Amino acid sequence: MVFPKEVSVLCLSVVFLSVLVGQGQGGVADGVDYYLADNCDKVIEIPENKDLVLYSQSGPLYTGNQDCSVVIQARPSQQCLVTFSIFDVAKNDDGSCEDSVYLYNGNDNSAVVLHGNGGLCGLLSGLDDSYETDQENLTVNFQTDIDGFGGGFAMTITSFYNGTCANTEFTCTNGNCIDAVLEDNLRNNCGDTSDENIATATVLGWWEKLMDFGLAAAIGILVAGVVVIIILIVCCVCCCVKKASPV
Repeated sequence: MVFPKEVSVLCLSVVFLSVLVGQGQGGVADGVDYYLADNCDKVIEIPENKDLVLYSQSGPLYTGNQDCSVVIQARPSQQCLVTFSIFDVAKNDDGSCEDSVYLYNGNDNSAVVLHGNGGLCGLLSGLDDSYETDQENLTVNFQTDIDGFGGGFAMTITSFYNGTCANTEFTCTNGNCIDAVLEDNLRNNCGDTSDENIATATVLGWWEKLMDFGLAAAIGILVAGVVVIIILIVCCVCCCVKKASPV
């Protein structure tokens, strides 16, 4: 017999793996996935009752010598909210960016950036929880040098507004209004994780801490942890069976 404690640990591990799969495949909710390199200089609209997940590349690592921009358009009279679930972009030893992600508050690269003057690079823990435009358009630009490579990024972009939410919408703790179907979808659509239940929000926090080791290392640590838990459960079951067996 497997004890409740072991069952709880196994279930939590499965949820953790589900989050990882969700970040790689667009999550539980019916979101729309795009790869940046396949959509350079295009305009992408966020559809009704969905969010949009933008990946830096389709493979495990991004390549060098890129300068690609895409414009994301929120629904009419709404804004774009950006959260990252994966971020591993090359950074120099002196703290400067070897490769950079830029988020512009408008429909081209001449607009004001949402994060100060420099680009975004490094690991997930070095970013803000969310970035918001004050208009419908967001421009995402990714620049890599000739030798650049890394795990890249996955960003969730949500169409939202701040005000009195309709019955068909979810009211975030920070006052944002988002589509109700985005609640509990393993992605931070509110910007403060209030659209996720406590367990999922906790798991997302753990995933962020794992990302401090880089994407490849985070996946390796997670898989190794799950394997260890499974081995412990199997050993526990074997011991229980042995004790229950007649001499």
